[in-house]
Amino acid sequence: MRRTKEAGITLIALIITVIVMLILAGVAINLTVGDNGIFKKTADSADITKREHAREKLSLVLNDVQMRRIKEGESLALSEELASEIKGYKEITSASFDGSKINTIVDGYDFTVNGDLGIENKKEIVKVEPENLSDWEYRVEENGTATILAYKGNAIKVVVPNYIEGYWVKQVGGNVETYGDNGTIWGEEITEYVEHYNSWGVNVQNTITEIVVSDGIEVIGKYAFAFANELEKITFPRSVHTIGAGAIQLSRYRILQENKLHEINLYKNIRTLGGGQGEYNKVGIIGGRENIIINVEYERYEIPITWEQNWKSNIYWSGENPNLNTTINYGVKMD
Repeated sequence: MRRTKEAGITLIALIITVIVMLILAGVAINLTVGDNGIFKKTADSADITKREHAREKLSLVLNDVQMRRIKEGESLALSEELASEIKGYKEITSASFDGSKINTIVDGYDFTVNGDLGIENKKEIVKVEPENLSDWEYRVEENGTATILAYKGNAIKVVVPNYIEGYWVKQVGGNVETYGDNGTIWGEEITEYVEHYNSWGVNVQNTITEIVVSDGIEVIGKYAFAFANELEKITFPRSVHTIGAGAIQLSRYRILQENKLHEINLYKNIRTLGGGQGEYNKVGIIGGRENIIINVEYERYEIPITWEQNWKSNIYWSGENPNLNTTINYGVKMD
């Protein structure tokens, strides 16, 4: 009797089928949630819509400013005054003049206003978050940005974050109400009494050799990086427009050793520098350091008035020894 061959699925066919199904599933998942997937494209589309809405708000503000100024015969040149006027509109979160353009934030999006009052997307700032969150203290400001109040770690190289727990950092230091002259850097306290300064000393930091301030940070507050005794290098981004008095104070107190910082660059974007008038404000961002080279991107005749009348003292304070060997180079071209 002739036997009929039964139809069935072989093991090899089953394996091939499973493999094909897995491949198809992978493709489907990638199309849905991958970098170029449906969800990502939907999110990108929503972000583009929000950005364009923010751009339109800024455009309407600029049109209003332009019409008013033309009507009153006023100048439309970019300036701190114009930036302040733009910032006065409720639609604008912030606006600041950096010497060549006005930087604005509208609904969380960064734009720049050029000399023709045209709007450009500001370059995207890469988020730099703390490696160890517990090393940092910060405060959330009314405008939704953060201010770094203190660094309490002991790293050799410190990268100051521009983004912390969901907030963009715009300022570092300046919290003198809480930490006094110690600013942001918090180290070992020296309690020896220094009669000349009527002080019991300060906190000094003895591990940091390099400080990198992340792009997007705009203000370095008073005494922000003071008394980091081992500091060899500090890097500011072009986004910084204000550096407070004593920000890189080195050895105001005789009990402190000189640190190893020998060169610093000051960019053209810096509009406000050092202290103001008066004995206690006439302290530069750098103090008490011999043999330091200070490179300034401004030519001497371009020094902003907001560096105060005695602008040289606002760069460098020599304390009781005005003859310290310090070199200031002007008009230095920087990257």
